[in-house]
Amino acid sequence: MSRLDLIAIFEKEIVGHIISTRAKVRDSQNNEHEVLCVGPFAVLPKFQTKGIGSKLLNESIIVAQELDYIGMILFGNPDYYHRFGFRNAKEYGMTTKDDQNFEPFMALEFQDNGLCGVKGRFFDRLRLNKIKRH
Repeated sequence: MSRLDLIAIFEKEIVGHIISTRAKVRDSQNNEHEVLCVGPFAVLPKFQTKGIGSKLLNESIIVAQELDYIGMILFGNPDYYHRFGFRNAKEYGMTTKDDQNFEPFMALEFQDNGLCGVKGRFFDRLRLNKIKRH
């Protein structure tokens, strides 16, 4: 278990969790930039709308920043994730590994211009080679 694997517990029961894993964005020159991929992320239905998911996601963002990651990528409901600062990944010049884009494909940069220059295709399975960390 890493610092990016978080759980929420209520009365000795796991009621929510979030996992973020290392991923990459590869540009047209095959340069790779390390980012995080969020998911799975879930809260039990009877505990939803109580702020548990928000707390898990906010804590995950804090930990990722402490670990010096430049940003997070996820596939999810824009109505939910926009309030945390996630924007369509197309705004950063990113596409899926299949060179597609759609509204639920979102990115969050951790500092102003943190994802500037990180353009290309997103791969959620990281293979270690030529990673550039900012």
